[in-house]
Amino acid sequence: MGVSLSLSSRVKISEHTLFQELSGEAVLLELSRGVYFGLDEVGTRIWGLLGGGRSLRETVAALVDEYDVTEQQGAEDLLALVRELEERRLIEICS
Repeated sequence: MGVSLSLSSRVKISEHTLFQELSGEAVLLELSRGVYFGLDEVGTRIWGLLGGGRSLRETVAALVDEYDVTEQQGAEDLLALVRELEERRLIEICS
């Protein structure tokens, strides 16, 4: 958690995270602690976008194109989810 989070940030999926999609929703498992985390349909789409190496700004642009959301709301929601994923050690923030 040493790197500052901004829309210019990119994230990396932790090597200790397993991902499985079930009926349009994702289940994530953090292997070192054996903790599960679930994502709804939109969260699952965000997970897929994050894994593609995009910046968070590019991810917000994709969400605005795909969903009925403003850029501001998309950015706020994305940053909140990314913070939570980082706190749970499912992703790492890259500069």
